[in-house]
Amino acid sequence: MKQFFALVLIVLACTVPLAVQADCGGDCVAKCAHLGSGPDYAACMNPCMDDCLANDPPAVPPVPAPTPVEPPTPSTGTTPSNP
Repeated sequence: MKQFFALVLIVLACTVPLAVQADCGGDCVAKCAHLGSGPDYAACMNPCMDDCLANDPPAVPPVPAPTPVEPPTPSTGTTPSNP
């Protein structure tokens, strides 16, 4: 009996976080799924996704500008020695 309750707790622990982690895009799909596919679905999804992007910025930060690098100095043709 204890094993059954342990199994139930494990299943709940695994499924509850998945429901909580539903993202805005998934909510839009669920909201517009009843329309099927085609123009009605696109007309529902486009504003919904625009709202998602406006209210939920992407988790990836913007790429920083490149940093210039000094050109390497030409080699003298000799190998430096270790002191």
